Amino acid sequence: MAEKLYSLKKILKKGVYRDMKIKTFEVRDSGTFIPVMAIPMESDSLKENYLLSHSGFFGAETLITLMKMDGLEAHWNPEKWEFSRTMRVAHEYIQENYNILQNGQVVDVEFILGETSIPKVSQYHQEDKIYI
Repeated sequence: MAEKLYSLKKILKKGVYRDMKIKTFEVRDSGTFIPVMAIPMESDSLKENYLLSHSGFFGAETLITLMKMDGLEAHWNPEKWEFSRTMRVAHEYIQENYNILQNGQVVDVEFILGETSIPKVSQYHQEDKIYI
């Protein structure tokens, strides 16, 4: 037990330790703009893993909980977005590509499905507003 604690302390000192990495995305589809927050259901934090394991997430494949930022709906299973093609496709794409997606990136459902040949540009760059 003492050896495990010592090696954990060494890892923490080296800066390898990280908590859950939450990212936000701009989900777009035909006439649709949905700000979302993506939360991986895994962590390097012992406390977070303790809570995740007691919620049934420990040891499973990497799962992403996707939440609409208006706070009205969140799911860890893409199939739970039963009546929203936009959210189901976006969730599947984010879950499969989470590690390579950049925070704030546009997730264009029409482009993912091959319905358009050019991905949408963020509305952030199209508005004449300054966000602080």
